[in-house]
Amino acid sequence: MSAPQDPSSEKKNWAAPGSSQHGGSSPEPTPQYGQQQPGDQEPQPREQPKYGQYAPPGSQPGEATPQYGQQPQYGQQPQYGQQPQYGQAGGQPPNGQMPPQPAFAPREGIIPLRPLGLGGIFDGSFQAVRKAPGSIIGLSFLVVAVFSIAGAAIGYLYAPWVANQIFGDLLSIFDDPALAEGPFAMSSGSLSVSYVVSIAASLSTYIATAVVIAAVGQLIVNRPAPMGEVWDKVRARFWAILGVSFLVGLLMLLPWILFLLAIFAVPDATLTAGGAIATLVVSLALLAWTCFVLVKWLFAPMALILEDQSVIGAMRRSWGLTKGSWWRIFGIYLLSSIVMQIIVGVLAGAVEIVRALIFGSDFDRDVLALATYVAEIVAVQTIAVAFLAAVLSLLYIDVRIRKEALDVQLAQAMQ
Repeated sequence: MSAPQDPSSEKKNWAAPGSSQHGGSSPEPTPQYGQQQPGDQEPQPREQPKYGQYAPPGSQPGEATPQYGQQPQYGQQPQYGQQPQYGQAGGQPPNGQMPPQPAFAPREGIIPLRPLGLGGIFDGSFQAVRKAPGSIIGLSFLVVAVFSIAGAAIGYLYAPWVANQIFGDLLSIFDDPALAEGPFAMSSGSLSVSYVVSIAASLSTYIATAVVIAAVGQLIVNRPAPMGEVWDKVRARFWAILGVSFLVGLLMLLPWILFLLAIFAVPDATLTAGGAIATLVVSLALLAWTCFVLVKWLFAPMALILEDQSVIGAMRRSWGLTKGSWWRIFGIYLLSSIVMQIIVGVLAGAVEIVRALIFGSDFDRDVLALATYVAEIVAVQTIAVAFLAAVLSLLYIDVRIRKEALDVQLAQAMQ
């Protein structure tokens, strides 16, 4: 005796390309509008309303007026000589009974199943945060906090070594007594600690982004996104997420690294007019390359999490999805980043002023000042990651709806 199948097993891979299945026997043909069934009365000629006019139900000859609270059922007309039953045009529900509710009420996710504009993407991002704050905000906060605290601990323990051995004389200006006064003054050790914390917080965004993507993937088809389930999905692809992040970052930065090594190898060449022009041209070309590949691989994390692609497969998938839509994706991503940077910058600036006035910025010697700084970084980074990752996830869904009719698969997954 075989075990019963899970009815939701067919809905788990809604994001996989070509996952739409059509099976079973074809339904019986529905009588076309206007066809006469045996026993029906002779239909009356129907006057079509003119353009811009509204014809209410019951206004045409031979058309029954629906009762209050009822919708006329298409094609359900009482037979000649019979009383209309409940559910047919003109039928009444039994006394004292409520009309039966449909077995499956229509469900809606965080976005309508159609191509989205900028407003729809932004609205869907806020709807995602509202429907799953624990997974999107809570898990993102925990991930950023763990990385930032680890970075703060490393920076606090090794700040003197970092300042002296790595930065050396470059940061000695910050140890000038004339600049080491006031709440905003930072020594070379404090600057080293803040730098390490910033790097750790930036690394956490890759995992936090994956958390938001996994949660949005559930909310798209109106399924719950509990924290445990979302984290299990991210944990299963943890190393793949880091692999995609590392490989994309390396391919973006490698030309810059080679360019800087070439400048350091021949520093005198940049002092001439020709060398300065060549440096400017190469810098602009590298900037264009960075923007180009940033957009081309923008959907790699989404393909990795939602489509279960491999690291290389996710990068190839993202490259193909962005074909023909580069400028639109770039514009939405750039606008979203600018909006988020303005909001985060204003918020972080106001909080930092108050924090520095109260606790100071002596991070390498004052644990309380360092703790408040880490809390500020975690809060600001969580807000930025949650919103921007949700926007990119919905932008990925929008591109697939436009290119692959993903809305059909989404509608099937919501049934």
